Amino acid sequence: MSLQRRRGFAVPRRASTPGAALVFLIAAILVAASCEHKRDCVVDATSLSGEPELPPAEPGYRLVDWRPAWAPSGDRIAYDHRSEPGEPGGIYEVRLDQFRRPIGRRLVVQPNGEVNWLRYSPDSGRLVFCMSADMHILDMSTGEVTQATHVRDGQSPDWHPDGRHIIYNRVSGGGYYPEADSGGLRIVDIDTWVDEPLRLRGGRVVWGGAARMAHDGRRVVYTVYQPETGGLELMLYSPDLEVPMRLTSTGWTCHNPRWFKNDTQLLFSVEVPIFDPDPWYSVPATGGESSPYLRADRLLNLGREAVFNPDDTMFVLTARDTDSEDGVLWIREVGTDGLAGAWQVTDYR
Repeated sequence: MSLQRRRGFAVPRRASTPGAALVFLIAAILVAASCEHKRDCVVDATSLSGEPELPPAEPGYRLVDWRPAWAPSGDRIAYDHRSEPGEPGGIYEVRLDQFRRPIGRRLVVQPNGEVNWLRYSPDSGRLVFCMSADMHILDMSTGEVTQATHVRDGQSPDWHPDGRHIIYNRVSGGGYYPEADSGGLRIVDIDTWVDEPLRLRGGRVVWGGAARMAHDGRRVVYTVYQPETGGLELMLYSPDLEVPMRLTSTGWTCHNPRWFKNDTQLLFSVEVPIFDPDPWYSVPATGGESSPYLRADRLLNLGREAVFNPDDTMFVLTARDTDSEDGVLWIREVGTDGLAGAWQVTDYR
């Protein structure tokens, strides 16, 4: 009997000007050359989702804080801190006061490779993240790291609300794995380490990326290319469905889906020409017309690194420090008609 049936749920699996293009190409070559012998500043070669890294401000930048995750408790943010060799890079956590201002930070762990896709557990006590294309779970109180998968082919983990399962995406398409172990949306029981595909009502497995679990523990939003629209569209998985439900028909490249806290809407970012921020849109969780997150005549342009707080009222994202070109974390507050406030969260400490 499958995990899904035992548990009672099947959950939880740009165009630019020639001059700009030339500048980007030169910058990319310089960054590649500077990173060749510095493991700490190499772009993660195992990040296979197609989600691009933020471009470095300048070759030779000293450090950057990025890939943040906001805890469900609302009082802390974890993030990946890169640094030059000899400096303490790794996963950090910064605590916030009642006004969401930083009151202290700590180094949680120095992993042995690049990390991506940090996600807090429902109780805010653990982090799941991807390292070397496998999922790892970090105990925030002890610093102990446990490897949860052994596929070297995964990305984009997320937690089931029960705190005892994680979902993630396998990158390779059908035919790479035996049929009984196929499927791009996967669920892992962290008590038994059983790793299974998510299956639809008729037993079919599904393929896609950027999976995020709904708060109800039964639905998963993910992205997949749709030839009929020519876009990377949002899809919905549920064990109650015979086939996945397509939520968008935009023809755009949709990224970074996430659920509103009430599970009635989804947010996602839309790729725009290179060097421009990505606007954020919303769509009903049942599908339908996509619209700008704020209102029709105002787009929220924050970039794909932006992450919501639990109340959907603020973002944390990587932005440039006021005194340098290095990337540090800022919080931006969302008002009725735009961004109501902003303050810096991390610095050079």
